[in-house]
Amino acid sequence: MAKLIMNTEKINTQGEELKKIAKDYNKIIDDTYKKLADINNDGVFLSDSSTGAASKLIKSSEIDKKNLETIGNNMYVLGDKIVNYSKSIKKTSDDSIGG
Repeated sequence: MAKLIMNTEKINTQGEELKKIAKDYNKIIDDTYKKLADINNDGVFLSDSSTGAASKLIKSSEIDKKNLETIGNNMYVLGDKIVNYSKSIKKTSDDSIGG
């Protein structure tokens, strides 16, 4: 029979790190797309109408932002699942499986 050894603290640490990365990632996405949304108001790139280039860029960036936020949210959920998995293993095996 195969022997399985796991360090639940390392698994937990990696899950927490992934959650932190996801939060940082989402903040970068929010900040970046906020700047894009404000380009017309800030005078960076102007459109005279809703069909102008700046307006089109802002509208298309809103779709991109949602997709990128989904990646960040899924990354956070995965990190949370890893943390919960490590807690479950620790509870079941008293911190390690194997010897």
